[in-house]
Formats: sequence, structure tokens, C-alpha cells
Amino acid sequence: MIFAGGCPRSGTTLLQRVIGAHADVFSDQEFQFLPSHIVQLRQTMAASIDAGNIDRIVDHDGLNDAFRDFLASIFHKKLSETKATYFCEKTPSNALVIPEILRLFPAATFVLILRDPRDVVNSFKGVRQRYLSKSLRPPRFVRSVAASVEELNKYLYESLKAARTDSRVLTVYYEDLVENPEVTVRKICDHTGLTFTPDMLNLDDRGANVPSRKSGLWYPKQALSSGIRKEGVITNQNLLTETEKALVELYTPDFPELERYRLETRPPRLSERMFWQASQFKKLGALLPRNRA
Repeated sequence: MIFAGGCPRSGTTLLQRVIGAHADVFSDQEFQFLPSHIVQLRQTMAASIDAGNIDRIVDHDGLNDAFRDFLASIFHKKLSETKATYFCEKTPSNALVIPEILRLFPAATFVLILRDPRDVVNSFKGVRQRYLSKSLRPPRFVRSVAASVEELNKYLYESLKAARTDSRVLTVYYEDLVENPEVTVRKICDHTGLTFTPDMLNLDDRGANVPSRKSGLWYPKQALSSGIRKEGVITNQNLLTETEKALVELYTPDFPELERYRLETRPPRLSERMFWQASQFKKLGALLPRNRA
């Protein structure tokens, strides 16, 4: 098993396409249920064991075995059908539950991708604009700069905490992937046990599989069929104002892993604090369209 994740708009889809281009890897749709349902259910049941409610029925080892067997029955069946050796599961929010995933799959590896926070929030703004252009209500975390920065910070806190303490987690940077693809892909191969092949760098004829109802809102068509390029794989427009860029820098914590981006670390000015508070209000979406069934 190879798991991948990172904050949305950080390059997780490109990362999946690169790994999935290997002939020994099956990687298709996002499974999604690990972070949103399965991990939460396992945590709830584990807490019930600790509380003495189900401890005479199952212990922690048995619980982990049951969840592992359930997931393996799905993943391994697909490997058998496709004759692949590795199953790569990419869901961005995998990055929020890395320890839980690696507890269930001790032999698995995880690839975490990071990107310049300003570019991540810029891309979030692009998603917001595409929703509004279709008179749709955007998801909460793309409605304002404050909402987007808070979402990004949540991912950074959880994923970097795991990456610092578990050697099974490899951290790569989106910028390195598009600027020095072979070096970065070879690093991914060394970490996951794959043998590097040139096919992993040739993505032009390999589309990505994403839910069709979201494809036009989250991914410009060219982004899902283009190769590894420096310019605009996710967003090729500068959508943030200078004030918005400053807010991203000032309200993103000073993580050592982000030093390469040279983010501003001074205290926010009064005008910036006021703009941040206004942005907090905007995430409520009071003036945004209401989606109709």
C-alpha cells in the first residue's frame, strides 16, 4: 500500500498521476472513506474498548485486524484483477489521519505533498470563482482567505506532526515535483519501493480520474491531461490581492518545513487584523447563493 495526501490544491492529483503511471501500481479514484468514516469509526470503537463497553467482545489488536482485513479485501481484490503489485490510495484528507492509516497498514508508506501557502490559497480562490460563475454556493473553506488559511493550517499541523515522527512518511514539495521531476520522482520511488521508470514522467496521455460532478469546478480540463509543467498545473492566474497574500503569510504559522517560501513573520497591522476579521465573516456565506436540489 502507498498512501498519498496533502492539503487540497497542493498537487495531490499530480502526485497520484505520477505514482499511478508506474506499470506496477493501481491508482484510480479517491477512496475517500478512510479519513471521513473508517478512521472515525475505529477511533470510536477503540474508545469504547477503553471505556469497558465492548472490551469482552474485542480488544485493540482484534479491532485493528478487523479493519485491516476489511480494507485489504477491497484493495487486494483490485490488485488481483489488475495484476498490479502496489495499490496507491490518494485522498487529500488522508494527510489528516496519517498515524491512523499507518497503524492499520504498518508496512505501508505515505507520501505527503506541500506547496507554497500563497499558491494553495490562490487556487482555493479559483475554485470559489468557478462555483460562483455557475451560481453555486462554494464549500466553506474556499469562501474567504481566512477560511482557506484555516483549512491549510489544519492540514499542516496534522500532517507535519506525523511526518516528523514517522520515517514511513516522505514529504515532497510541489515546486520540486514540477521543476525537478526526475529527482523528486526517484526520491518517491526509493521511499515506496518502486523501481523508477521514465513512464512516471510522461503524463500527457494519462488523464486523472475525479468525480465528474466536480471536475469543472475543482480542476480545469487541461490540468487533468497535461504533463508535468512549471506553469499552471493547478492555477495559472494570480488571483490574490497584495493584502490577501499578506494575510496568508501572516496567519500561516512559522513551520520549519515552510522556510523555503520566505513567508513574512511580522505581527499583523491593525488594517490587516480588520481585513482578517471581515474575511472571517465572509466564510459564513451570508451573501452567497443557496444551492437548490
